[in-house]
Amino acid sequence: MRFLGELFPRLTRDVRHTGPISRIVGFQGATGERGEMEFVGIEVNALESVPPGMVAWELGPLTLRRRNSQAGSVTAHPIRWIWQDAGPTGERPIGEFVPTREGSGLPEKLRLTANAYLTLLPGGSNDAVRLVDYDPSWPERFARCREWVRTLLGAELALRVEHYGSTAIVGIPAKPIIDVLVEIPDFDRAPSHVIPRLNNPLWEYWWYKDHLTFIRRDRLGGTRTHHLHMAPRGHALWQGVAFRDYLRSHPTEAARYAELKRGLAGAFPGDRERYTDQKEAFVREIAGKAASPAAGVGSG
Repeated sequence: MRFLGELFPRLTRDVRHTGPISRIVGFQGATGERGEMEFVGIEVNALESVPPGMVAWELGPLTLRRRNSQAGSVTAHPIRWIWQDAGPTGERPIGEFVPTREGSGLPEKLRLTANAYLTLLPGGSNDAVRLVDYDPSWPERFARCREWVRTLLGAELALRVEHYGSTAIVGIPAKPIIDVLVEIPDFDRAPSHVIPRLNNPLWEYWWYKDHLTFIRRDRLGGTRTHHLHMAPRGHALWQGVAFRDYLRSHPTEAARYAELKRGLAGAFPGDRERYTDQKEAFVREIAGKAASPAAGVGSG
């Protein structure tokens, strides 16, 4: 949120729109030999004009219209959806689509890779770094989430569901967010199967090249309650389970981690990205120890 707020300060100041609800959207497109193009912006309910230097998209079931700040400059491109889901309201579609006419200037295929609902009213999203002492209820919160995920996705998609992160380690202070890691069988087909099942304003997603991350909030634009990561076996995210198991069985190292987290939370309370980056050296150190044959790590 902070990154996007700095990147697009004009969007909340200059773009006139109706209603307090919007969403952060990201599009990524394959361009053949040239690689990929990426677009990030904020969706509004209705737009009166396009501020200088910006481009507006209107994405419909058959057409993508592009409009720039020059009056009357509108370009329409016919498209075909590979798969699409509009969620419970039918107002904000997600999915993948392709232009159906050559020479459009668009990538060969586009997918909506970021879908984060937000509110522009005061008291909106709060993503500050706020640590609390270990809460014995966290394992039960994970257990309820695990059963919900298994029911939602089914055994064919949710091959394994693990609790990881600091809320999975007894005695460690943590942001009170339950981190869940789900093993999926095939990433190429996962987005079209998984994203529509979580397409509602309380969940946001970030669709990366090889994994999916979903964020659950307690209300629209509110406080995070769960992080749901989905990746196939062998993905780097699964090193987090080994990290968890090592700290569970090595209390001295767990105490070091707790001290580090408290110090970083005090130093960077409003910068979640820097707080995370500053832990990287410790995480690499423990990951190396966990990978050692002498680590003696048990399953968790």
